[in-house]
Amino acid sequence: MCCFFVSLCVKTKCKSTSTSTQCKDTSKSSNRQVSNKIISCVRQKCSALNIKLTGFSQSGSGVILQAVVKSRQARCPHCGQPSRSLHEYCYRKLQCTEVMGRKTTLILSVRRMNCTNECCSTKTFREQLSFAEPYSRITSEVASRIQAEALRQPSRLASETLARQHIQVSSSTCLRKAQALGKSNPEDIKCSGYVAIDYLAYRKGHTYMCAIADHYTRRPLAVFDSRYGPEIGEWLRKHPEIKLVSRDGSQRYAWIIRNALPNAKQVSDHFHLFKCLCDNMSEVIQKLICQTKGTLPYPYPSEDEARKYIMDQLCEMGEAKHRTKVKDFFIVRRLEEEGYSVSQIAEKMNIKSQKVYALRNAKIDKILSQEQMSVLRNMDELARVISNGAITATTICKKMENRLSLRLINRATRNLRKRYTELRKQIREHNNKKTTAKGARVKLATIRYFISTGKTESKKLLELKETHPEIENILQVCREFTSMLEGKEDAPDMDSWLSNAYNCKCPQLADH
Repeated sequence: MCCFFVSLCVKTKCKSTSTSTQCKDTSKSSNRQVSNKIISCVRQKCSALNIKLTGFSQSGSGVILQAVVKSRQARCPHCGQPSRSLHEYCYRKLQCTEVMGRKTTLILSVRRMNCTNECCSTKTFREQLSFAEPYSRITSEVASRIQAEALRQPSRLASETLARQHIQVSSSTCLRKAQALGKSNPEDIKCSGYVAIDYLAYRKGHTYMCAIADHYTRRPLAVFDSRYGPEIGEWLRKHPEIKLVSRDGSQRYAWIIRNALPNAKQVSDHFHLFKCLCDNMSEVIQKLICQTKGTLPYPYPSEDEARKYIMDQLCEMGEAKHRTKVKDFFIVRRLEEEGYSVSQIAEKMNIKSQKVYALRNAKIDKILSQEQMSVLRNMDELARVISNGAITATTICKKMENRLSLRLINRATRNLRKRYTELRKQIREHNNKKTTAKGARVKLATIRYFISTGKTESKKLLELKETHPEIENILQVCREFTSMLEGKEDAPDMDSWLSNAYNCKCPQLADH
């Protein structure tokens, strides 16, 4: 009641003394000044884009800008002829970057012009915008943000991050923007000479791409449709200024970089070094706290072994007469490489010398069938995919991006898959007999945090420090390695760290 009386007295006083500046209500004028200042900033930005702001309104939680193009003429995108002949007006609705922390939509009045060039096949055209691609519903600035976020994190998280920037875009659009970069990479792009190369998951577990980024600007320089395609090496050859390339532990990337840039240094990145340390030490700690089944890992063939299985199966394709001819052809080639003469080869194989001559001089595409040639051309890639863990024919076909048909992969890897399916069955029976440790399991993330910091709230890990005093030395070496990666001032040098790693008597750490 007292507050109401005071406010009533103030109002009465203001009415009686209207000339006093202290009694004027300046809230509306201040809001008007802020609004005018915002509109002035928006108009300046529109003027820089060669458009004129004609309307400014708010709709719900967003801002709507209305504008027209300033220029009176437009150039035909096909012949380049300028034209002032107006055909009609049309509107383009573009999503822009935020204004006042709100979603912003630009409704732009664009003209459709008549082409005055009689030789041009285009009769009418829409004037082009410098800040948006033709037929696009977003500005170039918004498109660059979407591409940057799509390359930095998974598409779903990229969509959520952009939503916090008041850019409404779906996860599918983020994927499409990332894949579009793989279609064409600018050749005149400049880099600092220090780059990183890694794979990019377009669809995790199915389709992978490759990305090259600059270390200093942290921006992608090139994106490729395939994971290990030849276009990666071609792009690297066009940039001889690259001095250092950081990569993961893939030997495939090492081979591509070595062939394209023989003078460039190759280093492993921080993430994979730390991951390798945590993987090795997590296994040690899990065994110490009895949190492991003691299981055997599934075996995978080496590339040489896979190539041998595929070659043997390749020789078994076709009819009996054809198979004999193919086997004789490869035997003659092998004996000739070992230095045997024609007569010695004929004597060893118990065939006539004329047949040896014919097989030695025959072209391989005349001996092998089309299916055999297709398998032979893709043998290295097929062996690499199998050695990396793909055993089933369907998985191999997806990893090879359908370069070979499913039927050919089945035929070429029949014996290999039969052999390793039996081995996996035996290991599965062995692993099923093992029993897990009793009690609550410690999460792998908790163990990783324990390795990197030495701190934990887990009872099992705290008991481990009491029962195994040597674990403290191992954790100290792991923390030193982490400080070396982070570049801290108190980090030891490499020689002293290596001596500490050998002195802690942990084979996994010494091997790492």
